Amino acid sequence: MAGYNILYVDDEPVTHRIQQHLGEDFSIIECTDEATYKRLLQQNKTIYHGAIIDYRLPRQLFPSFDSGQALTSNLHNRFPNMAIIAFSGYLHSGSEEREISEWLVAGANFFWHRSEDPYREEVVSKVRHVLLAGARRVEDWNRLLEPVDLFEFPKLAKSLNHLERIASLLSPVLILGETGSGKELVARSIHKLSPRREKPLAIINCAA
Repeated sequence: MAGYNILYVDDEPVTHRIQQHLGEDFSIIECTDEATYKRLLQQNKTIYHGAIIDYRLPRQLFPSFDSGQALTSNLHNRFPNMAIIAFSGYLHSGSEEREISEWLVAGANFFWHRSEDPYREEVVSKVRHVLLAGARRVEDWNRLLEPVDLFEFPKLAKSLNHLERIASLLSPVLILGETGSGKELVARSIHKLSPRREKPLAIINCAA
């Protein structure tokens, strides 16, 4: 079973050849229009480890994005750890360097030029390397975010008895403490006990 989910954004269905060359490490999930793109990203239980995005996305199918570059920027902002491969079989003559640079600025990690022999061994090897590196970043990040149940620690029980009452409130909660004292773990515990437990918990590093 493939371990890494790769979002494949193109107006045409994914070809068997792409899956064959990428290998069994990756499971390609098709996305051929904007509605599918939004639906797939709303599935919180699915972890995407990377993406392959077409250079040209028809406006009628992706009305909110005037190019694959705009969608790349959107995806990179949402999932900065995943690897994004941009691909195209066509670039404007004389402006290839500028166009590829713009893709990299938008968040792509590699440009897969598929106009001439796109499945050369060295090219496919680079694509796989970039996707694997991104997949491992995603996995490492997710491990860091795995929740810890504070209630598993008996010595903290007295201090945590009031969390359930706090969690039922709609008011903001201010948690104070020195760096490394466990403020984020307390925040996660409050979220876990609250009526909003099924909603995503957004972690923002204000200092960064």
